[in-house]
Amino acid sequence: MTRIVALAGGVGGAKMAQGLMHAADDVDLTVIVNTADDFELFGLRISPDLDTVMYTLGDGLDLQRGWGRLDESFNAKEELAAYGMEPTWFGLGDRDLATHLCGRSRPVHFAGVATVVTKLFNIVQPDVAVFGEKDFQQLTIIKHMTHQLGYPVEVIACPIVREKDGLAMSSRNMLLTSDDRKLAPTEDFAAYALPLLGPDPFSPYQRLDPAT
Repeated sequence: MTRIVALAGGVGGAKMAQGLMHAADDVDLTVIVNTADDFELFGLRISPDLDTVMYTLGDGLDLQRGWGRLDESFNAKEELAAYGMEPTWFGLGDRDLATHLCGRSRPVHFAGVATVVTKLFNIVQPDVAVFGEKDFQQLTIIKHMTHQLGYPVEVIACPIVREKDGLAMSSRNMLLTSDDRKLAPTEDFAAYALPLLGPDPFSPYQRLDPAT
C-alpha cells in the first residue's frame, strides 16, 4: 500500500486530491486542508477550502461555478439581504448553510502548517506527500522541515492549475472586482498590490533553502 499525504486548498487542491484518489488501486490518502482562510459569518465558521475539497471528493461540487454545492439555492441569502444583514458579498447557499450549521464544532486551525504536517507525518507515516506550487513559501517550509527532521517522505510539488488567461485558479478569485480580475494575470498587478503590504513586507521572514 502507498500512503500519500496531500496538502489541498480551494479548487486546484480539490482537483489534485480527486486525482490522487484514483491514482492507484492500493492508495491510503490523507488530505490536509487549508483552514487559514476561515472566517466568521452570521455566527458560523466558514471554511471555503475545506468545503470545496469535501464537495469535490463527495461528487457534490457545482462544476460549472467551480465552488459551492450542486443544485444550490440561495433563499436564505436573499432573505438575509432583504433584512439588511451584512455582508452580502459571500454566496452562502442553502445547502452550504446546512453544512456550516453541522460544522459549528470545527476546531480552529493550527497556527503553523509545519506543526500540522509534522503531527500527520508521525501519525500516517506516508511514503509520499504532495503539496501545491501555488503556495511556494509553504512548499519550501515543508521540504526544509522534512529534510531537517529526517522524515523518509518524498515531497512532490504539484503544478499550479491556471485559468485560460494564466491566473492561478483559486476560490478567492471570486472576491476580485472586475477591474482587479482583468489586472490579476498581468505583471502590473504586482506593482499595484505590493505597496498595499507596506514598505518592507518580507522583513519578518528568513530565506529557507529547501536543499539544506
